[in-house]
This record gives sequence, structure tokens and C-alpha cells, in this order.
Amino acid sequence: CDYWVLKLYSTGNKQWQKSTGGNYYDYGTSVFQATDGGYIVSGLSSSTNGDVTGNHGSYDYWAVKLNGSGNTIEWQKSYGGTASDQANSIIQTTDGGYMIAGHTKSLNGDVAFNHGDNDWWLLKTNSTGTIQWQQSFGGDSLDYLFSLILSNDGYYLATGFSRSFNGDITVNKGKVDMWVMKLLC
Repeated sequence: CDYWVLKLYSTGNKQWQKSTGGNYYDYGTSVFQATDGGYIVSGLSSSTNGDVTGNHGSYDYWAVKLNGSGNTIEWQKSYGGTASDQANSIIQTTDGGYMIAGHTKSLNGDVAFNHGDNDWWLLKTNSTGTIQWQQSFGGDSLDYLFSLILSNDGYYLATGFSRSFNGDITVNKGKVDMWVMKLLC
């Protein structure tokens, strides 16, 4: 499997397409148009060749920056540790960098802390994909982040679910709860 990015005209006809990846599993989950007219795509990858470099083991967050016509990879980066890491959302930040959000089971490599099992993992990069900071949120059970937006008041809103009853989870009403977090970054 490769990332497949497809740009359509408003009529639904194909304008361009781009496949990128390596010899294993590469799943694109989020795309965002950057202020320079290009596109930033994120998801997960277990590949170690082709367009993918720097895999830490298992699945990593994989971000690919394409130019505006989709035919050139401007840069690509793998982020994570030796366990499974999955990016589900990417947005551009007001300083021109990117915020990549998803979940991680790792506790090494780029991941500095893990509460246990899967945690929400937010990663802030500069405009060329260099990590500026990263943060894990969650408890000792399954915590998955699926969506991230930048709100009009300058905060980041993240949503997903949690099965945890401890750590950063202050209240859990049952087996699996929706979890929403508002962050100033």
C-alpha cells in the first residue's frame, strides 16, 4: 500500500495524482493545503525504502510535503519509536510549521513519554519537518486521537477516545469515552 493523493477539479474530474511510499504498508490519513500552495500529507508507514527514510520500527508517523502540482516531494520525515505510531491529522500552524496528531504505543525514539498502552501524541515541526516539540497525553489504557483543528481563538482542539481512568484523564464515564482537549500551543 502507498499514499495516494488525488486532486480533483470542482467538476469531480482528476487534476493530478501522486503515489508515494515504499515496499510495505503506507496509509495516508490526512492532507492539508499549505500556505505556499503545496500539500502536507500524513499517516503511517512501515516501509524502509522507496520514498520512505528513517523508519524507527513497526509503524511510524510519516509526513510528506508535496509541491502545488503534486509531482515533487519537497521533503518527507518518519517520526516515532519502535512500537506502533499512527498519525491521523495534520494542520499547518500560524508560524508556517505543522502539527501532526495521532496516537503512539512507543516509548523511545522521538517519543519522550508514554503513560501506557496507546497515548495521544502531538508533534510540532517547523516548515521543513524538524521536530520543535512533542507531547503525549493519556492514561494506562487505549487513548486514540483522530482529529485536530486550529480554532479561531488560537487554541488547538483535539478529539478522539479514551479507555483510561488515570493519568491525564480526569473523568471516565464508562468503558470508552469521547475525549476532547483544548490546548494553547
